[in-house]
Amino acid sequence: MGASGVVVPRERSAPINEVVVKGSAGAVFHLPIAKVSSLRDSLEKFQKLGGWILAIEKGGKPIHKLKFPFPLALVLGSEGKGTSKSILKLADIIATIPMKGKITSLNVASAGAIGMWEVSKQNWIEVGNNE
Repeated sequence: MGASGVVVPRERSAPINEVVVKGSAGAVFHLPIAKVSSLRDSLEKFQKLGGWILAIEKGGKPIHKLKFPFPLALVLGSEGKGTSKSILKLADIIATIPMKGKITSLNVASAGAIGMWEVSKQNWIEVGNNE
């Protein structure tokens, strides 16, 4: 989808192990992964360098109706608790994935895939690809 890398908190996150490698179909070997002591501090540094932060969380604007600024960091919260309040305060954009029917949320992998797809569509057009 065009991601430049993945940033995960060193504490309270899943380990990068054989299950992750298998689930990623080997993609972990082709994408830099940074484990950071403070996700918030890392995102603040990204913003100071001119980056924008997009958090996917319930109650935001529908993701398919947004125009994204670049460079952009896509933030996904935990499956149980969502994105932390401190990260949501830091976010420039809060987007939600509209749901229909009785299911009101997605697991983080599904939400991430949809979020990356929506962002990549705009980034693809922005860099001059018309296909």
